[in-house]
Amino acid sequence: MEHLMRAATVVALLVLSLGTACHGALQYGFYNGKCGYKDVEAIIQGVVSARFARDPTIVAALLRLQFHDCFVLGCDASILLDGPSSEKTAFPNLSVRGYDLIDEIKAAVEAACPGVVSCADIIIAAARDAVALAGGMPYRVPMGRRDGTVGLASNVVLPSPFMSVQQALQIYQQKGFNVFDMVLQLGAHTVGVTHCSFVDGRLYDFSGSGKPDPSMNTALLNDLKQICPPQSSTDNIVDLDQNPTSVNRVDNSYYRQLMQNRGVLPIDQALASDPSTRWIVQLLASTNLFPPLFNNALVKLGSNQVLTGTQGQIRTNCRALQTTLHHSCRRREKAKMVSRGAAATVALLALNLAVSCHASLQYGFYKGKCKNQDVETIIRNIVTASWFGDQKIVAGLLRLQFHDCFVRGCDASLLLDGPTSEKTAFPNLTVFGYDLIDQIKAALESACPGVVSCADIIIAATRDAVVLAGGQKYEVQLGRRDGTVSQASLVNLPAPEISVPAAIQLYAQRGFGTRDMVLLLGAHTVGVTHCSIVNSRLYNWNGSGKPDPNMDPFYVMVLQNVACPIGQTFDNFVFLDDPSSVLKVDNSYYNQLLRKRGILPIDQALALDPTTKPIVQQLAGNNGLFLTQFGQALVKMGAFQVLTGTQGQIRQNCRRVN
Repeated sequence: MEHLMRAATVVALLVLSLGTACHGALQYGFYNGKCGYKDVEAIIQGVVSARFARDPTIVAALLRLQFHDCFVLGCDASILLDGPSSEKTAFPNLSVRGYDLIDEIKAAVEAACPGVVSCADIIIAAARDAVALAGGMPYRVPMGRRDGTVGLASNVVLPSPFMSVQQALQIYQQKGFNVFDMVLQLGAHTVGVTHCSFVDGRLYDFSGSGKPDPSMNTALLNDLKQICPPQSSTDNIVDLDQNPTSVNRVDNSYYRQLMQNRGVLPIDQALASDPSTRWIVQLLASTNLFPPLFNNALVKLGSNQVLTGTQGQIRTNCRALQTTLHHSCRRREKAKMVSRGAAATVALLALNLAVSCHASLQYGFYKGKCKNQDVETIIRNIVTASWFGDQKIVAGLLRLQFHDCFVRGCDASLLLDGPTSEKTAFPNLTVFGYDLIDQIKAALESACPGVVSCADIIIAATRDAVVLAGGQKYEVQLGRRDGTVSQASLVNLPAPEISVPAAIQLYAQRGFGTRDMVLLLGAHTVGVTHCSIVNSRLYNWNGSGKPDPNMDPFYVMVLQNVACPIGQTFDNFVFLDDPSSVLKVDNSYYNQLLRKRGILPIDQALALDPTTKPIVQQLAGNNGLFLTQFGQALVKMGAFQVLTGTQGQIRQNCRRVN
């Protein structure tokens, strides 16, 4: 029975990994047709293969390069940037290598098609090719990443090899990864190495005892003492997979070594002793599941917080930021200049191209743009004052962001007044919070007129409200501009009665995955609805004349007798979460679903549909994971189809176009 439960868990986790693997605009075959007749991925593979033939240890280097890049600011190639305080200079990155191979690949793809292929994509594709060359299972990776413009040593926070499993898991969860992802990503140690300085404590003075780590295999202890003698002046290299026939192969030997107490780093051996990870190590050591699951973990890692579309840039030199329009933009500019001919058109076109290729959302976008005042502080102070007066504003702002972003992207089109504007569409008739947005806008216009967009106000205000309600603080990129079109006919939002498959399809059309959908519906942790939306589940489910059998009978009775009795003249409010938690951002909503206490049909359906039930179960069991990933889902939604640069406008009044 236990074996079957574990197998089911593996399947569920695998589904989660696959479900979150592709974010935003990443696509399989992204570069097809973008490099003339040249195959970008074949070029990368050729350069990696040549290096591997000379130096098989490049596999470990590329895997580490991907991890150290993606785990900090996301997979944006920020680790490649040179500079006196760049990520390269952080202590954990001092022994990272493989930069020269990335340079070699970049030179090859630039020669084939200048300004097309990002350094971020090169890292991911090169690591993929190296894994296959080292005996791993070949796998596909979606492409379309763009390169970041920030690379600071102060941003580098990586799991230490001396951490406990629980400490490491907490860091992984903050990045959106679960325990299974963590154990799989550490499987890269199948080809990894370390130095004696990281092992000496286990050999000679474990936990200050003056003795070796008693959990280390005796034969391994003796072998390592030969490699790492006490007071040695040389910091020798130690293989992390102590099977000498497998040290350059991507396989499950690493996990088998752990089961024999032959792990080298403290965190490695701890995986085989901590009850939350030991069973995963046993599973991977004793089955052939490691190759495909390891690939899934790398794809998921490679999709962490990526830049796409017009975000970031395409560097021509991976070690330095791009300061001018990249070549692909120049080619488009030249082609359009020829077709237009007029000098005035040329000038405007050059301006538009500069924006479309480089304009993007940024952290700290408004710094220095509002005289001596801090835009985000002004917003936060007004939201805080409003929250103290009415804590329901959290639900109001979350709904405002969703209803704005899901239609035409996050362009504040929902705020525009008019007889046929989005506000007049039926799903938006109960949206509230417009007056708070007006208040914030007035304060910002007083501080720095014409600078801060209404679209950015919605995103920042929602972020601040989530934190006030107990959510985890998260950073948002700003720089959105306001749309000029708002039509009720364009409003196509998921209905509360929609089925899970239909909802998934609707979310997918906007670039959101199944997990994104379940997380965004987590906003119902502070939400309310009306009896008119719930009555069919209480009295006439699917025309049966009876309550929905999937609703907790006791809860049905409470709602029928207290909130929504037959014949009432008022359309009362109904909390979407446990009343004791309804003003707090937490995972209580998912726990209610597992108890059959979901209110809206779509809510309860999440806990019944086999596609979404594992996600609900996972989030219900881990509040920290929910808080982290909920923030990430809001950030992703807030970046949907935004206007930047000179697109749209900065409205002076959020309710009307300038």
